Amino acid sequence: MWTLAAPALCLLKERRSGHAIPAAPAVDGPGESLPALAGGPARAPRTRYVAVVLFPLSILVAVVGLMGASMHKPEVRDMPVAVVGATEQQTRQAVERLEPSLGAMFDLRPVDSVREATAQLTDQKVAGAYVLPTAPGGGTELLTASAAGPGQQTILRSVFQQVAEKQDMALETTDVRPLTGDDTMGSNSLYVAMSWIMTGFLIMAVLRGGAPELRRFRQYLPLLAGWAVGMAVWLWFLSDVLIGAVNGHAGVLIGAGAATVFCVALAAGAFTRTIGLAAIVPVMIVLMLLGVPASGGGLPISMVPDIFRTLQDVLPLPAAVDIARSLVYFDSTGLGGNLLTIAAWGGAGLVLNLLADLWLAHRARQGKGIPAEVPRAGAPRQGRAGRRRGAARGRRPDRQRGRLLTRAPIGARRSGPAVPALGGAGPGPRSVACPTRPGQGRYAEAKGSRRTCGRRPVRGSVCGHQGDRHGGARRNAAISPASRRRRPPRRRRR
Repeated sequence: MWTLAAPALCLLKERRSGHAIPAAPAVDGPGESLPALAGGPARAPRTRYVAVVLFPLSILVAVVGLMGASMHKPEVRDMPVAVVGATEQQTRQAVERLEPSLGAMFDLRPVDSVREATAQLTDQKVAGAYVLPTAPGGGTELLTASAAGPGQQTILRSVFQQVAEKQDMALETTDVRPLTGDDTMGSNSLYVAMSWIMTGFLIMAVLRGGAPELRRFRQYLPLLAGWAVGMAVWLWFLSDVLIGAVNGHAGVLIGAGAATVFCVALAAGAFTRTIGLAAIVPVMIVLMLLGVPASGGGLPISMVPDIFRTLQDVLPLPAAVDIARSLVYFDSTGLGGNLLTIAAWGGAGLVLNLLADLWLAHRARQGKGIPAEVPRAGAPRQGRAGRRRGAARGRRPDRQRGRLLTRAPIGARRSGPAVPALGGAGPGPRSVACPTRPGQGRYAEAKGSRRTCGRRPVRGSVCGHQGDRHGGARRNAAISPASRRRRPPRRRRR
């Protein structure tokens, strides 16, 4: 169905507007220069073809490779389980008796009392607790917490049920932290955390491609702060009010979500600003794909390879999953340590962004890439010292209307004379030939902006060429060539 619907929609769109892709520039051949999505100069056709193949291929290989390597053959190894007996000697003997058969699967830890075992279970230090009978002929008890993962609860119940049957004892299972009715699989915490992480690094990809004029780190900070708070509120409203997956703790969830989004955006921005959109692949691998198996949200952490257990205390996604889980089920246990992990990523991103500012400014002074700072149209007129600083940074000043002409990077192709930068250094306004004198001037045309011919601001659709002087009189700028005629002088009234 989709193979038929997609071409039909494309043909319908092309028939109505004449373009299969909305707002796409007209392209006559593969060698034509197009604005780069990353905001810099257009690349060679061979480079673009290679990027078109490698970008989706690298994402596919990373997703299939990491998910398959971590979850294709889950095996329980060293799952921590507390063992509680009536006396210390009974506990030690039970651990020695169970280790030969369960030693490879579980890390059996002797505990003095049921209260201590319950405390370790709510602190998520152990996955369960096996309580021995206190009197002859009594039954055993298994303490679990399905909120920490229903998968590990199922494993503990099946294994210790066999142990109790071999000892001719009954087994009673107690769920200390049960799941809510809206989270029967225990995966809602993973989805909330993934939405925070994706919101953080995707905004940097959008700004890198859609707003390349934002070059300084101080320009990013207010945008990222507003984005983090706004998206944290929206994601809480989506997951709590609309879906009902997370109940309560609105203020803390919004605050933790805003901090996570902001810190992840800082860490991702340090690489997207310097490498470009190609940095999205390694950023997504580190921040998202490696964190899914390391978080314990899909499979218990004791069932994935050992490398992911090490990454559990380092990556931001496991910390975000534990924040959402502990707020809902475990009374904010371990919240401070997880916030510290996320803050460490934000601090590292802050330092790297400041270093990226220095590196980008150095490249701009050498005339490479996009200038480190691109003023917007209508900027205030610069003084003599400001013009000298602008020339040193690769810009040449224009005193007409306080605009600045952006010098093209070295190696970039130019089509026609330079026009003032309207709105940044990305794909600029459409440049069309002057209708009055073709070949002598071009004017830039953009919605909501003034039209310019070379360095002369004009009104209307005509640049105002008149006589041998470029620009002509400003009063004649809006007069069409057909209506230009000599008017008779007015008679004075006596």
